Amino acid sequence: KSEAEHKTHVRAVFQKLQHYGLTINTSKCVFGVSEISFLGHLVTQQGTKPLPDKVEPILNYPKPKTIKELQRFLGILNFFRRFLPNVAQHQIALNEFLKGTRKNDNRVIEWTTQAEQDFCTCKKLIADATLLAHPKPDAELILHVDASDFAIG
Repeated sequence: KSEAEHKTHVRAVFQKLQHYGLTINTSKCVFGVSEISFLGHLVTQQGTKPLPDKVEPILNYPKPKTIKELQRFLGILNFFRRFLPNVAQHQIALNEFLKGTRKNDNRVIEWTTQAEQDFCTCKKLIADATLLAHPKPDAELILHVDASDFAIG
């Protein structure tokens, strides 16, 4: 998009904000950039994906020893779940450890081969995180849904 078109859009947004009595702090705004980091994500003209510096700690995350550590890992992973196709299917064995647990459960995990594979697969999924393209307002929208006993997808 051109700079002139960008200025037109910014002006239109400002007019709408003013119309509804909303104010913004322009010193905290960023204008005219092709990409920006926002709430742990990199937003570009092509789409949105996790910031590399947010992904790196997940890739280096050690295998959890306790339920509490596993809960922390799954919480971090869940923040990025929309970028991870079918991630819930790879969390089934990990979620089995959480059944009947409490928030600060420090019991030691007895890892199964399947759970270890799923842990590694989840880390690989975040390494290969999908770029989510911005929707095109004039494009046809197709909603694909499925059902599963273990996952949503």
